[in-house]
Amino acid sequence: MAGTAVRPRMSIMASGRHIYVQFIDDDRGVTLASVSTLGGDGKHNVAAAKTIGRKAAETALAKGIKEVVIDR
Repeated sequence: MAGTAVRPRMSIMASGRHIYVQFIDDDRGVTLASVSTLGGDGKHNVAAAKTIGRKAAETALAKGIKEVVIDR
C-alpha cells in the first residue's frame, strides 16, 4: 500500500499514551501532514480518539487531501 501526492497513505499509530496520524506521499518520501495527542493530558481514550480524528480530518482538508489509503 503506497501513498501518492493525490492519494496519500494515512498512517495511524496508537501507543499506550498517545495517538499519531500521518499523511504520507511514498512516491516522494515525504510526510504531507501529521497530528498527534502529544501535549495533551496523555489519556488514550475514546474522547482523545474523537479529537485526533477531527484534527486529522481538518488538517488533511486544509492540505487539499480528500482521499487516502489507510495503513494502520
